[in-house]
Amino acid sequence: MPWFLELLVVVSANLLGAAMSAPQAVRLVRTRRVDGVSPSWAAMSVVLNAWWVAYGLGVGSWAIIPVAAASVVGYLVIVAGLVVHGDQGAGLGGTATRAAFGVATVPAIGLLLGGWAAVGVALGAVYAVQLAPAVLSAYRSADLGGVSPATWVVAAVEALLWGAYGLVHDDVGLVTLAVAGVTLSGAVLVRLALWHAAQVPGPARRQAESRFA
Repeated sequence: MPWFLELLVVVSANLLGAAMSAPQAVRLVRTRRVDGVSPSWAAMSVVLNAWWVAYGLGVGSWAIIPVAAASVVGYLVIVAGLVVHGDQGAGLGGTATRAAFGVATVPAIGLLLGGWAAVGVALGAVYAVQLAPAVLSAYRSADLGGVSPATWVVAAVEALLWGAYGLVHDDVGLVTLAVAGVTLSGAVLVRLALWHAAQVPGPARRQAESRFA
Protein backbone atom coordinates (compact mmCIF):
# COMPACT_ATOMS: atom_id res chain seq x y z
CA MET A 1 0.00 0.00 0.00
CA PRO A 2 1.49 3.41 -0.97
CA TRP A 3 2.37 5.59 2.00
CA PHE A 4 -0.12 8.30 1.11
CA LEU A 5 -2.95 5.75 0.82
CA GLU A 6 -1.95 4.19 4.13
CA LEU A 7 -1.94 7.63 5.72
CA LEU A 8 -5.43 8.28 4.35
CA VAL A 9 -6.68 4.98 5.78
CA VAL A 10 -5.16 5.68 9.20
CA VAL A 11 -6.47 9.24 9.39
CA SER A 12 -9.93 8.18 8.20
CA ALA A 13 -10.07 5.25 10.64
CA ASN A 14 -9.04 7.52 13.51
CA LEU A 15 -11.61 10.16 12.65
CA LEU A 16 -14.39 7.59 12.26
CA GLY A 17 -13.37 5.67 15.36
CA ALA A 18 -13.24 8.82 17.45
CA ALA A 19 -16.67 9.75 16.11
CA MET A 20 -18.22 6.31 16.66
CA SER A 21 -19.39 6.95 20.20
CA ALA A 22 -20.23 10.62 19.57
CA PRO A 23 -23.69 10.19 17.94
CA GLN A 24 -24.84 7.89 20.74
CA ALA A 25 -23.41 10.16 23.43
CA VAL A 26 -25.02 13.25 21.91
CA ARG A 27 -28.35 11.48 21.39
CA LEU A 28 -28.41 10.27 24.99
CA VAL A 29 -27.51 13.67 26.43
CA ARG A 30 -29.95 15.50 24.14
CA THR A 31 -32.96 13.18 24.47
CA ARG A 32 -32.22 11.67 27.90
CA ARG A 33 -33.53 8.39 26.47
CA VAL A 34 -31.72 5.14 27.23
CA ASP A 35 -34.12 2.79 25.40
CA GLY A 36 -32.20 -0.01 23.72
CA VAL A 37 -28.77 1.24 24.85
CA SER A 38 -26.79 -1.54 26.53
CA PRO A 39 -25.01 -0.64 29.80
CA SER A 40 -22.68 -3.62 29.42
CA TRP A 41 -21.68 -2.48 25.93
CA ALA A 42 -20.85 1.02 27.20
CA ALA A 43 -18.89 -0.21 30.22
CA MET A 44 -16.92 -2.78 28.22
CA SER A 45 -16.17 -0.19 25.53
CA VAL A 46 -14.45 2.05 28.07
CA VAL A 47 -12.22 -0.77 29.29
CA LEU A 48 -11.47 -2.22 25.85
CA ASN A 49 -10.43 1.12 24.37
CA ALA A 50 -8.20 1.76 27.37
CA TRP A 51 -6.50 -1.53 26.53
CA TRP A 52 -6.09 -0.45 22.88
CA VAL A 53 -4.26 2.64 24.14
CA ALA A 54 -1.97 0.42 26.20
CA TYR A 55 -1.45 -1.92 23.23
CA GLY A 56 -0.53 0.95 20.93
CA LEU A 57 2.02 2.19 23.45
CA GLY A 58 3.33 -1.33 24.07
CA VAL A 59 4.01 -2.21 20.43
CA GLY A 60 4.75 1.31 19.23
CA SER A 61 1.69 1.40 16.96
CA TRP A 62 0.91 5.09 17.28
CA ALA A 63 -1.77 4.93 14.58
CA ILE A 64 -4.39 3.46 16.92
CA ILE A 65 -3.69 5.54 20.05
CA PRO A 66 -5.64 8.73 19.16
CA VAL A 67 -8.84 6.89 18.26
CA ALA A 68 -8.66 4.65 21.33
CA ALA A 69 -8.09 7.58 23.69
CA ALA A 70 -10.94 9.60 22.16
CA SER A 71 -13.21 6.55 22.39
CA VAL A 72 -12.52 6.16 26.10
CA VAL A 73 -13.83 9.69 26.63
CA GLY A 74 -16.87 9.18 24.39
CA TYR A 75 -17.95 5.96 26.09
CA LEU A 76 -17.45 7.50 29.52
CA VAL A 77 -19.99 10.15 28.49
CA ILE A 78 -22.43 7.38 27.53
CA VAL A 79 -21.88 5.60 30.83
CA ALA A 80 -22.48 8.87 32.70
CA GLY A 81 -25.67 9.45 30.71
CA LEU A 82 -26.95 5.98 31.54
CA VAL A 83 -26.28 6.56 35.22
CA VAL A 84 -27.97 9.97 35.27
CA HIS A 85 -30.97 9.28 33.02
CA GLY A 86 -31.57 5.55 33.46
CA ASP A 87 -33.61 3.82 36.14
CA GLN A 88 -31.34 2.69 38.96
CA GLY A 89 -28.27 3.56 36.94
CA ALA A 90 -29.65 1.87 33.80
CA GLY A 91 -28.36 -1.51 34.90
CA LEU A 92 -24.77 -0.40 35.44
CA GLY A 93 -24.56 -2.53 38.55
CA GLY A 94 -23.57 -6.17 38.66
CA THR A 95 -23.89 -7.33 35.05
CA ALA A 96 -22.14 -4.39 33.43
CA THR A 97 -19.41 -4.34 36.06
CA ARG A 98 -18.73 -8.06 35.64
CA ALA A 99 -18.67 -7.68 31.86
CA ALA A 100 -16.17 -4.83 32.06
CA PHE A 101 -14.00 -6.82 34.48
CA GLY A 102 -14.05 -9.80 32.13
CA VAL A 103 -12.98 -7.65 29.18
CA ALA A 104 -10.14 -6.23 31.27
CA THR A 105 -8.97 -9.67 32.35
CA VAL A 106 -8.60 -11.38 28.93
CA PRO A 107 -5.91 -9.03 27.51
CA ALA A 108 -4.13 -9.08 30.87
CA ILE A 109 -3.85 -12.86 30.67
CA GLY A 110 -2.63 -12.55 27.09
CA LEU A 111 0.07 -10.09 28.20
CA LEU A 112 1.28 -12.45 30.89
CA LEU A 113 1.34 -15.50 28.60
CA GLY A 114 2.43 -14.13 25.24
CA GLY A 115 3.36 -10.46 25.49
CA TRP A 116 1.88 -7.62 23.47
CA ALA A 117 1.37 -9.73 20.33
CA ALA A 118 -1.03 -11.94 22.30
CA VAL A 119 -2.76 -8.83 23.66
CA GLY A 120 -3.48 -7.69 20.08
CA VAL A 121 -5.13 -10.99 19.17
CA ALA A 122 -7.10 -11.00 22.44
CA LEU A 123 -8.32 -7.44 21.86
CA GLY A 124 -9.48 -8.27 18.34
CA ALA A 125 -11.47 -11.23 19.62
CA VAL A 126 -12.83 -9.37 22.64
CA TYR A 127 -14.16 -6.65 20.33
CA ALA A 128 -16.90 -9.10 19.35
CA VAL A 129 -17.69 -9.58 23.04
CA GLN A 130 -17.78 -5.80 23.48
CA LEU A 131 -20.39 -5.36 20.75
CA ALA A 132 -22.46 -8.43 21.63
CA PRO A 133 -24.50 -6.79 24.46
CA ALA A 134 -25.50 -3.95 22.11
CA VAL A 135 -26.65 -6.47 19.50
CA LEU A 136 -28.59 -8.50 22.06
CA SER A 137 -30.14 -5.36 23.55
CA ALA A 138 -31.22 -4.19 20.10
CA TYR A 139 -32.91 -7.52 19.31
CA ARG A 140 -34.53 -7.88 22.73
CA SER A 141 -35.84 -4.31 23.04
CA ALA A 142 -39.25 -3.40 21.68
CA ASP A 143 -38.33 0.31 21.59
CA LEU A 144 -35.06 1.34 19.90
CA GLY A 145 -35.69 5.07 20.09
CA GLY A 146 -32.54 5.58 22.13
CA VAL A 147 -30.19 3.84 19.68
CA SER A 148 -28.22 5.98 17.21
CA PRO A 149 -27.96 4.43 13.70
CA ALA A 150 -25.01 6.71 12.88
CA THR A 151 -22.90 5.07 15.59
CA TRP A 152 -23.26 1.68 13.93
CA VAL A 153 -22.65 2.92 10.39
CA VAL A 154 -19.44 4.51 11.62
CA ALA A 155 -18.50 1.32 13.46
CA ALA A 156 -18.84 -0.79 10.30
CA VAL A 157 -16.83 1.58 8.10
CA GLU A 158 -14.14 2.03 10.76
CA ALA A 159 -13.79 -1.74 11.10
CA LEU A 160 -13.30 -2.09 7.34
CA LEU A 161 -10.54 0.52 7.36
CA TRP A 162 -8.70 -1.04 10.29
CA GLY A 163 -9.03 -4.41 8.57
CA ALA A 164 -7.31 -3.03 5.48
CA TYR A 165 -4.55 -1.54 7.64
CA GLY A 166 -4.18 -4.81 9.55
CA LEU A 167 -3.84 -6.84 6.36
CA VAL A 168 -1.04 -4.60 5.09
CA HIS A 169 0.85 -4.80 8.40
CA ASP A 170 0.04 -8.46 9.18
CA ASP A 171 -1.74 -7.39 12.36
CA VAL A 172 -4.04 -10.31 13.22
CA GLY A 173 -5.64 -8.34 16.02
CA LEU A 174 -6.88 -5.59 13.71
CA VAL A 175 -8.09 -8.10 11.12
CA THR A 176 -10.04 -9.94 13.82
CA LEU A 177 -11.45 -6.61 14.98
CA ALA A 178 -12.57 -5.86 11.41
CA VAL A 179 -14.46 -9.14 11.00
CA ALA A 180 -16.21 -8.72 14.35
CA GLY A 181 -17.00 -5.05 13.76
CA VAL A 182 -18.53 -5.46 10.32
CA THR A 183 -20.58 -8.50 11.31
CA LEU A 184 -22.05 -7.19 14.55
CA SER A 185 -22.53 -3.60 13.42
CA GLY A 186 -24.39 -4.92 10.41
CA ALA A 187 -26.63 -6.96 12.71
CA VAL A 188 -27.61 -3.85 14.70
CA LEU A 189 -28.28 -1.86 11.53
CA VAL A 190 -30.56 -4.60 10.17
CA ARG A 191 -32.52 -4.62 13.45
CA LEU A 192 -32.83 -0.82 13.39
CA ALA A 193 -34.03 -0.86 9.79
CA LEU A 194 -36.72 -3.40 10.62
CA TRP A 195 -37.79 -1.46 13.72
CA HIS A 196 -38.06 1.81 11.81
CA ALA A 197 -40.06 0.05 9.10
CA ALA A 198 -42.48 -1.21 11.75
CA GLN A 199 -43.12 2.38 12.90
CA VAL A 200 -44.43 3.41 9.47
CA PRO A 201 -48.25 3.27 9.37
CA GLY A 202 -50.53 1.73 6.74
CA PRO A 203 -49.44 1.06 3.15
CA ALA A 204 -46.13 2.87 3.66
CA ARG A 205 -45.31 0.38 6.42
CA ARG A 206 -45.98 -2.63 4.22
CA GLN A 207 -43.84 -1.15 1.48
CA ALA A 208 -40.96 -0.46 3.91
CA GLU A 209 -41.19 -3.97 5.38
CA SER A 210 -41.04 -5.55 1.93
CA ARG A 211 -37.65 -3.90 1.35
CA PHE A 212 -36.13 -5.80 4.26
CA ALA A 213 -37.97 -9.09 3.75
